[in-house]
Amino acid sequence: MRKLPFFIFLLLGFYLGKAQVYQASIGQAGNTIQFWDVKLDPNDGGTVCVGSINSGFDGDLVIVKLNASRQISWQKKVVNSGEDIFNRVMVCSNGDYVAVGQFEVSGVTRAIATRINSTTGNVIWTSVTSITSPGEYFSNVIETANHNIAIVGTDNQGVSGWTNGFITLLNSSGSTLWTKESNYYAQSDEFYTISQLPNGNLVMGGRYWVGL
Repeated sequence: MRKLPFFIFLLLGFYLGKAQVYQASIGQAGNTIQFWDVKLDPNDGGTVCVGSINSGFDGDLVIVKLNASRQISWQKKVVNSGEDIFNRVMVCSNGDYVAVGQFEVSGVTRAIATRINSTTGNVIWTSVTSITSPGEYFSNVIETANHNIAIVGTDNQGVSGWTNGFITLLNSSGSTLWTKESNYYAQSDEFYTISQLPNGNLVMGGRYWVGL
C-alpha cells in the first residue's frame, strides 16, 4: 500500500464565496498515519477523520475527531495483527459516526462497520462480516431515511480476477437485516458508492470486468 506523509491537510468548504482553509498536522515520530476520508460534523463544526496508522508492517484502524478550533478532541486506535483500514465515515442523523473498512480476522480480511459516539469516541457497536469468501471489505456507507445503515463493498478479495460487489443493510443497532451479492454476469465486479433514491430504493455504483 502506498504510504503517505503523516501530516494531513484538511480543507473545509466555502463561506460567503471565500474558501475557509486550514491544515493540521496529526501524528507522531515512528508512525505513518493515512486518512482515507474526512467529514464535517455540522452539529459542532468539527471534523472526523478515518484511516489507518502504521507503526511497522501492519496498519491499525484509526479515527480522529477535531473540534471547530482544529484541536484534537479525541482519537481512537484499534490494535490488531493485519492490514486494517477505515475507508469511509459518515455522520448519522443523531450525531453518531459510522466508520467502515477492512479488518483482518485469523489472517483473512473481513469487512467492518463501527458506530462511535461523536462526543466521547466510545464504540457503540461493531459489526464484522462472516461471509464464507477469501475476504471482503466495505467501501462506502450511508444512513437510509429510516435510519438503517446501508454499506457496499467487495468480496472474494484475494481471488485474482473474481471479485463480487455486495451490499449489507444493518439496523441502527448494528444487526444485519440482509446481505445481497451482485449477480451481474462479469468475471469481476466491485461496488464503490451507494445512494438512496427518493422512492427509497438504493442505487450502487462501481466497476465490472468481463476479461479480455
